[in-house]
Amino acid sequence: MIRRPTRSTVAILVMMAALFVGPLVVRRSSTFEGSDSQGADTVHQFDPHYKVWATPVLEPRSHEVESGLFAV
Repeated sequence: MIRRPTRSTVAILVMMAALFVGPLVVRRSSTFEGSDSQGADTVHQFDPHYKVWATPVLEPRSHEVESGLFAV
């Protein structure tokens, strides 16, 4: 016996779909910048003579590889 979904079930499913699709639609045209680049820009605004004292051990070949490693 299959029950019909209630209004609250349908409303919850619609809200969940909006949560997943909404950000993709709203921010589709903008580029994503991580907090690292924003932090570096802010430091250079306050102190243009700042010298970086640490360098990465491994530099990924592309941004896709970097984001994939971050996701893992």
